[in-house]
Amino acid sequence: MKNICVILFPISLLLTGCDNTIQQVKDMSPQGFSQYTYQQLLDHRNVCKSITWSIENTAYQHVIYTCELHKGKNYFNYNESTRQELYNKTYEHETERLQQQAQSIRDNINRNLTQLHKEIQQVEKLQQYSGNLFAIKAPSSIEQKVLQDTFSSYYQQNKNMPDIQSIVSTLPNRHLPPNSTVHYLTIINFDHYQHYQELYLYFHHPEVKTQIQEMLDMAKSRMSSHCISAELDKQKAIYKEKVRNDKVFLDAKKAQYIKKEKENCERSSERYIRFDPDHLKTCESRISFSEYEYVESESSKRYQQDIETLRNNATIHCEKPIIEKWQAFDQTLTTLSDAMLSLKNTLAERESTALKQKMQRYQEKLNNLAPEKQNKVIDAQAKLAAENAVKDYLQQYPDKGVERIIWEYNKGTNSYFLKEKQLIEKTKEGKVISTQPLDMSQLIAGSLRNIDNVDDYMAMGDPFRLPAVTISVQ
Repeated sequence: MKNICVILFPISLLLTGCDNTIQQVKDMSPQGFSQYTYQQLLDHRNVCKSITWSIENTAYQHVIYTCELHKGKNYFNYNESTRQELYNKTYEHETERLQQQAQSIRDNINRNLTQLHKEIQQVEKLQQYSGNLFAIKAPSSIEQKVLQDTFSSYYQQNKNMPDIQSIVSTLPNRHLPPNSTVHYLTIINFDHYQHYQELYLYFHHPEVKTQIQEMLDMAKSRMSSHCISAELDKQKAIYKEKVRNDKVFLDAKKAQYIKKEKENCERSSERYIRFDPDHLKTCESRISFSEYEYVESESSKRYQQDIETLRNNATIHCEKPIIEKWQAFDQTLTTLSDAMLSLKNTLAERESTALKQKMQRYQEKLNNLAPEKQNKVIDAQAKLAAENAVKDYLQQYPDKGVERIIWEYNKGTNSYFLKEKQLIEKTKEGKVISTQPLDMSQLIAGSLRNIDNVDDYMAMGDPFRLPAVTISVQ
């Protein structure tokens, strides 16, 4: 323990001496502990590595008590080996993490390069393709993009051409169930679409031919109850007319009928002649040949014999305009495809160039991430992370703990009063980490109990102390 006196003003201190001033404070008692003086409580504390009394001889004539606490296991326990261990572990962990991260990025870039290479091959293959663009089955996403862009560009340049308008008029009505098979091929009008790429999909569905055939089948089904029925009715009328004009057939049937009826009259007259001598004459006069019934019966018979042929002919007759309609549509698509081939090649070349440029950028990025280059960056980042971990360690586990109590002179009462009490935590280099109020009741209790272990002293009912030092790297 030592007393330090820094004398500036007033001159009265020169006369009384700083030792007397310090002693004056020492002889005072803390509030609530009048049986003890500050000297008894503060001058012989075993938890203090050093004790200093000093005077800051300013206008306030401060008397200052300073206790530098001993180091403990859990408090003020900074040591170089712990710091170095933390630094090394953090450096190793960060190096491994950053290397894994860099490798993951390299793997992802390599996957992108592989995909780009595949897409370039697909585009170049599409560029060489000279067939019907609407007949390509299941195009890849990049091929579909080129085809959509081709159709979009062509449409915007030629939307008023007859071929385009022909397609619009050929497609079926849009009022179909959204989930129906043919929904993919139904449109209203080109102008109803904000994105022409969407419109192209209606023409270039992977199963477009199947969809068209299904639509044709639906049209056939609808026609069977209208056109085909009407056509068969016409055929029935034709058969009736043919039978009605078949005089040989009708005369033969008439002769057979009259002969049979006369025979019936002769048989019946044998029974009725004695009652009616004119029965035979009367009976024969009533014989009448019903040509209508024979025409109906014979025409129906002939019609049923030929029904399959008649139905097939009617179906062919009714489906002919439908088939011609879709054949025209298919031909229009072929014509449209031929007109778009040159534009397709231009856009494919443009897309191929863009993909190659993108591939080059990825390759440059991959080169910059090469281990021989990236290791330097990783090393610097790992070192920075280790240094930050050490800084955080120093913040949590200071090297020094200093208790500082200040008394100030009151001219009015010509006495000193307790002005301030602080616990100051510092780094090894003396940098202040934190300053917090000092618990005087804890200090006095520790002094009276003669506690000499800093860990026990700091843990006396103070919930704000840090736990024991542990090193972990996350």
